Amino acid sequence: MAIALHPKFPIPDRSRQQVRRTKGEDGVIDVGWCDGALSDGRAFRAEMWAQDQVSMLTFFFSVVGLENLSNDEMTALVVREGLVAFREGPRYCGVRAYPDDAGNVLWSVNIVVGDEDHTYLSDSVPIFGYSKIGEPNAMLNPTPIKAAHAKAAAMPAQGGDHAPGQDGQSESDKLEAVLEELRDGEPPLKIVSPATDWAWLLQAYQCLEEIDRKRGQGVSSNSCFCIFAAGPAYVQFLAEPASNRLRAEAVSGKSVPETAAILTPEKTALLTELGFVDDPAVSPNYIQIIAVRGRSDLVGVTRLAFRTLREVYGVADLSAVEIKKSIPVNQSLEDGGKSGRTNG
Repeated sequence: MAIALHPKFPIPDRSRQQVRRTKGEDGVIDVGWCDGALSDGRAFRAEMWAQDQVSMLTFFFSVVGLENLSNDEMTALVVREGLVAFREGPRYCGVRAYPDDAGNVLWSVNIVVGDEDHTYLSDSVPIFGYSKIGEPNAMLNPTPIKAAHAKAAAMPAQGGDHAPGQDGQSESDKLEAVLEELRDGEPPLKIVSPATDWAWLLQAYQCLEEIDRKRGQGVSSNSCFCIFAAGPAYVQFLAEPASNRLRAEAVSGKSVPETAAILTPEKTALLTELGFVDDPAVSPNYIQIIAVRGRSDLVGVTRLAFRTLREVYGVADLSAVEIKKSIPVNQSLEDGGKSGRTNG
């Protein structure tokens, strides 16, 4: 039966990933690739690689319609679709959301093929070796034809969040790994929809990193800030221009009366646990001052924003959260011109 690619599923874009033909310091080497389509017309990309005598096969495909699959359900899916067949015994399959080089949110499904003692697969999709003479290492074009020229014109010549580093990892891969590294005593994030939640965390970090990096463009009366808003609830962060601090504010019932019903004594106690204080002399909102000395602190702030929205204000669907930011150099918000909430 012929299977046509369905346009509602973006084709995985790995065009900026550097092929590692020889082992680097991390011991990773790329082996080969395969492109194809699942039974619903969803394009997939398979990449085989090895590290420390362990062979891995990673599949990338769109999360659309599959946002809430569990690890076991994903394992069953790759078997049902004929991507792999496991031998009797242990099955090693890890799943996480991954933003590709075009910004599409994909599932990254990592399967252990074998190690120096065992082979765990009896079959898989065919794997093609990477070209040594400049031929394409792909069968599918990830860029919609009508948008190809516009996208090429807008693409930065070098760099970008998804550009590979010397170790072959994209910046987004490294950042997601850091976001998952909790501090001592920090509870796990309450992930509801892995694809949506991790994509939001990456986007929120990028916003916070930008206002921190550009804080020097502000003045005391007009600082860089970003706001994460869902209905009447919001948490916002202001980058003070002459310091290394962020001022965090979580909306209160005094500022937005509709939130008073949300902020029960239990939720107010949770805000205190998260480090917020009620200081009417400074702001009608709950506030806290956070020192930012580097990436790890910004990552912590990102998780704070996530926890405040999810655990305090009960925002289950982070795709509904508006992200707004203001950089004083142009005196305008970058979310289409809506005015921001600046209290205090």
